[in-house]
Amino acid sequence: MITPKELTAKLRSVPEAKGIFDQAAELPLRDAAYVLLRNEYRLDKIEFETGLRNAPFIDDAAAQPVQPVQPYIGPRFHPRELMFHRLKAVHPDASDGRLRDAIEAAQDLYSPKAWPLMDYDLARLREERSGFEQETYKMAYHDFRVANR
Repeated sequence: MITPKELTAKLRSVPEAKGIFDQAAELPLRDAAYVLLRNEYRLDKIEFETGLRNAPFIDDAAAQPVQPVQPYIGPRFHPRELMFHRLKAVHPDASDGRLRDAIEAAQDLYSPKAWPLMDYDLARLREERSGFEQETYKMAYHDFRVANR
């Protein structure tokens, strides 16, 4: 049975997902967590579309998977566990505690609780949710604007 760590390793081989992981790898830890969080739906969709979650894990990429008789839903993972392993993949040297803190900070920035802090210059947002780069605040503001059209 596939584990979240193996699933993340396999997911990184898909070109679209590799682009997301490469973008996150170039950023500091908190910013990488935000990028992975805002792309969580896309990464999950890629996993299902490519069949990574629909079939047991096959270590040999050249091997053809055997079609199951009944549809195989695949394992269900807790989203935070997947997020943890995805972030660990791009920041392997970070401690587990720092990874969890970064995920929590990214969730806080991504959540509707941060929306009252959104203004055009992002000063209040930077003050209340510190620790991110300017580009990440701009992404958060963009996400806010898209969510509140």
